[in-house]
Amino acid sequence: MKVLGREFKRFYNDPVAWGPEDARDGTYVDDLMLKVDGRAFDGDENAIDDQSEVEIESGYLVNTQPGCPEELDEALRWWSRKQSRVSVLVEIDKALLNDLDTWLAAAGGVRR
Repeated sequence: MKVLGREFKRFYNDPVAWGPEDARDGTYVDDLMLKVDGRAFDGDENAIDDQSEVEIESGYLVNTQPGCPEELDEALRWWSRKQSRVSVLVEIDKALLNDLDTWLAAAGGVRR
């Protein structure tokens, strides 16, 4: 599953998937391997650029929250289904940006 850095960081920091920060036996990830913009990534997940493409290569959760799958990519899918908003990366002709902005405003979205 590929997501924008912004979405990955929202998931990675959401107590719904990871539990409260002060939990005694909180959820954590093991065997984490990510690709960011097509390259192996071994850094601080919160430093990933919001516009980067993040792909989970491997990882599993330990001490999962109720209902959350252990495989990290499945946990991300599970978490995504619970969200009411989503970030998307769109590629369009520059001449259509005004049309996109108009549509987004009407749909309640925002372009960043």
